[in-house]
Amino acid sequence: MLDALEKIREKVGEVLTPTELLHVLKARLGWDWLKGPRRLARLLNCLGLFRQQCREGARRRCCYVLTAETLADLRARCGAPAEPAPEA
Repeated sequence: MLDALEKIREKVGEVLTPTELLHVLKARLGWDWLKGPRRLARLLNCLGLFRQQCREGARRRCCYVLTAETLADLRARCGAPAEPAPEA
């Protein structure tokens, strides 16, 4: 999951609505089992990633903010390696 979120951050951007993030994840191979934003929220909440209110001009909306620092912190807490291990 963290690898997918990092690639999405690099290609799409750091701030995505739950629906946008769901759409991008489902477009990736193997993530079509996610059926809706609520299931995505449950999955991300278990990792410690929650929606935040963001401003777009005068409009507010809920978004996931995928900063490099946030994803690095999630990796450290989950014990996932920052880079793939070299093959022997």
